Amino acid sequence: MRITPNMNGSSRDSLVNGRLEILRTARAFRDALRAVWPNGRDYQLSPDPEARSEDSADWCKVETAVRNFEDVMEQEAIAIQDGEVSHA
Repeated sequence: MRITPNMNGSSRDSLVNGRLEILRTARAFRDALRAVWPNGRDYQLSPDPEARSEDSADWCKVETAVRNFEDVMEQEAIAIQDGEVSHA
């Protein structure tokens, strides 16, 4: 973590709350992503038998990237809240 809360910068609460807002938004994004996830019924007439598998794999990569980003934001929020960042 490179953030260094100090008296002249952002407050600890604003740093934590900003990350919590990102987490809420990322989770809402994942919910929306699941709502339009590739569905086998949408591929029944596809001439490419691998289309659904390939599309699902692409969607999984996106979801994994979002989850990884959520993990980083959560870890940062906890570290900031617990005072595990350097202070200037």
